[in-house]
Formats: sequence, structure tokens, C-alpha cells
Amino acid sequence: MNLPAARGPITAALFGRLTGPPGGEPLAVHEVDDEDLHLALFVCYELHYQGFDEVDERWEWEPSLLRTRAELERRFESALRELVPRPPAVPPAGGTARAGRAGGGRRRPAAVDVPAA
Repeated sequence: MNLPAARGPITAALFGRLTGPPGGEPLAVHEVDDEDLHLALFVCYELHYQGFDEVDERWEWEPSLLRTRAELERRFESALRELVPRPPAVPPAGGTARAGRAGGGRRRPAAVDVPAA
């Protein structure tokens, strides 16, 4: 599969980088529009599946690309949080929540009546 056409400055810079040898610094992510952001994320994720004909497979785990992808993901998640308000917290049923069982989570052996011989 070939790289798609760039949709903005981020994908243009990303695709230019990906068609060269792996390495370098993470891309500077400034203002980015939705199409540019989502296409850049798609391309970063696709490298873990079938990849692209003109991209060296060593880019898949290249640290500078992973840092760029992480920044793109932060931008996307931040925009999503602005658009979709977080629902109010729901208190646990039955009062306070407990982690595990009382007594540290261990079961105590049941008392067993053993008939005398």
C-alpha cells in the first residue's frame, strides 16, 4: 500500500520523514486540523499492520516516531475531552467500596468436625 496524499503540514512533514531513513528528532506538533491529525495517526498505526511500500519497516518502533505519535494522541484526547464532558462520578452500590475480602483477602479454612476414632 502506498502512503496517502498529505492533508496538512503534519502529514506532509511526517510522510517526508517516513520516506527517508529511520531516526531523527520527533516532529514538532503545533496547530493541526482534524483531517491532518487523524491521517497522521492512521499512518502511525498502520505501520504496525501491513505498513507502506515506500516506508522502511524499521520505522515501526523508531523512538522519535513513537514520541510524535504520543503527542498526536495527546492532542486528539484533549480535543475529545473538550467536546465530550465527563459524566459525574457514580457512588458504589451498598456504601463504601472495598478492595477484596475482609481480612486481607485470604480465606480462612473452615472448621471441620472430625469424628473421634
